[in-house]
Amino acid sequence: MATFLEGVESILLACSLVVVVPILLVALAAKSGRVWTVAGAVVGTSTMMWARAARLWELDPDGRLRWLIAGAIIATFAGSFRADNAGAAVRFGFGIAAGLIAAWLWQPCVGEHFAEVLNRAETAPLGSLVKMHAYVIGLLLPTIAVAALPHAVPAASRPLRHRYLRRASLAVALAYAAAVALGWYTDLVGELFRVSSR
Repeated sequence: MATFLEGVESILLACSLVVVVPILLVALAAKSGRVWTVAGAVVGTSTMMWARAARLWELDPDGRLRWLIAGAIIATFAGSFRADNAGAAVRFGFGIAAGLIAAWLWQPCVGEHFAEVLNRAETAPLGSLVKMHAYVIGLLLPTIAVAALPHAVPAASRPLRHRYLRRASLAVALAYAAAVALGWYTDLVGELFRVSSR
C-alpha cells in the first residue's frame, strides 16, 4: 500500500510527466478500448522499470537508437489512433508498447519506498515486480480514471471520442517522437529530473 501511495504522490513530480503524459496521450488517441490500452501500459511500464532496475535491460536510449524509438512511438500512436475496431489484445499490445517506451526514457526520481523496490529488484525480483506494478498503478491513476470515465459516466464518452481531441493527442505524439529522435527529449528528461530533485 505504501508503494501505491508513493506512486500517487509522484504524479505531482515533474519527472513523472515522462511516464504519465505519453500514456495519457496513447489512451486519448484511441477511439475505444482505452481501459485495455491503459492496462497494457501499466504492464509495459512496470516491466521496463523492473528490467532496468534488475539490470536486465541496460541499453542507453541514445545515438541511433533514438531514431528506432521515435519510429516505435509513431507506430504505437498511429496504430492506437487507427485501430477503431481492434480487439482487446491489440489495444493491450499498443498499451504495452507505450509503457515500455515511456519507462525506457524515464529517469527515476523516487521516494523512500520505491527506491527500496528498485534497489531490491536484483535480489528479490518477484516481490519487486509486484510492488513495481502497485507504484505504476498509483502513478497512472489519472490516466486510469480517464479510461474508466466513459464506463462510469456514459455521457463522457462522446467528448473523449471527439476527433479533434484524438488528432491533437496524435499531433503531440508526433512532436514527442521528433524530440526523441533529435535528442531534445533526453535534455527535457534531465531537466525534469533536476526540477523534481530540488
